Amino acid sequence: MTNKYMGRVIAAAGLVMLPGFTMLAQVSLKNIASADAKKQSENNVRTVNDLKTGNWQNVISSFLQLSFTDLAGDNKALNFKAGLFALKAKADSNLLLDHNYVRQKFSRNFQFDFSLKLDTGYHFKGLQAGFTWAIINKRDSTVISFANTALDNYYSAAQEALQIAAVRFRNSLLDAGGAIPAAKQGLFNEVKAKINKVLDEKGFVAKASYPAEFQPFLDDSFNKKLEIADSLFAGELAKVRIAPLLTLSVNSTFQNKDRAFSNGAARVVYLQGIKTKRSKTELDIRSSLTIKDTLVVTTQRRSNFNTSAGINFALLESGTGKSIVEFKPYFEYNSILSKLYSGEKKDVFMAIADLRIRVFENFWLPFTLKYDLDKGRFFGFLDIEFNFGAFKKQK
Repeated sequence: MTNKYMGRVIAAAGLVMLPGFTMLAQVSLKNIASADAKKQSENNVRTVNDLKTGNWQNVISSFLQLSFTDLAGDNKALNFKAGLFALKAKADSNLLLDHNYVRQKFSRNFQFDFSLKLDTGYHFKGLQAGFTWAIINKRDSTVISFANTALDNYYSAAQEALQIAAVRFRNSLLDAGGAIPAAKQGLFNEVKAKINKVLDEKGFVAKASYPAEFQPFLDDSFNKKLEIADSLFAGELAKVRIAPLLTLSVNSTFQNKDRAFSNGAARVVYLQGIKTKRSKTELDIRSSLTIKDTLVVTTQRRSNFNTSAGINFALLESGTGKSIVEFKPYFEYNSILSKLYSGEKKDVFMAIADLRIRVFENFWLPFTLKYDLDKGRFFGFLDIEFNFGAFKKQK
């Protein structure tokens, strides 16, 4: 595993040392300059978001999400979710600095939700607006500090090993007067540039990834230090992945037709990761209460309760830990609490399965298959989801 967060942080510090190959001092994470601290926060956010399941991002998006739901059905919708922190960071990139970032707890856990409701002919028939707030979010690891921990110590040791190797390499090129002769200056500059490029693009990587001319000067224990550090970092991410998440969503809908003009809904979602060796698995429990005003003969206010419970599995993951295919089987219970229509059943039970496929980096295809246990009928829904980041694309 290449540690994109910690590796890039140390890489940034390494760029200060490597051009001259003269500094031997150990660089601790807590002493990195502000510009590098900004990269530290950004890449930490990236790393954690890369490991999010599609199911998780559907509850509360990483930054921005655009989706189309029920594309082949009668209740089509164009949905947009925007995290408050993502919007603020777009306007002011200084919020990515650590001392500013940690103060944005509410913004990181608050999301605006909008939805345009469409009919079968894709004509506008209603607008839904509201918000989602993460009441409990133990998965927000982006403010975790690794300074003065075993993880920090191992990466600092690897940093020091690189510095020492750089000095040894430079010294091997010196002439009797203590200077690099002109004939060897080109080699020095070339190796230095290659090392800086590796650190900047990949962070800390195994010894074999550095220039061949440089490898003999790098201690053999370097790879072992990286393995231990990466293992510690992976363990921290695993803890984040199984931590609980509890959200509250509130929204209202205004419909563009005479016989149903508004409704409001409140929803809670609880996700709890389940520790497994090979896949991201999480318990998923959701409940909602909807109140809707309708006009039949007189105004009627109907209320509806819905709850579901199931488990989301990552059936296929990439080599970097990103989920590619997810499957969530669950049961759903729906109850009309008031104003039951004639011939309408008060309680309905459904067996449901969601299949979610990551087609591209930020593009998901979720497909939902419902089975009415009482009527013995299947219903299918196809959606599309686009997830956008608040940062520029990495190299």
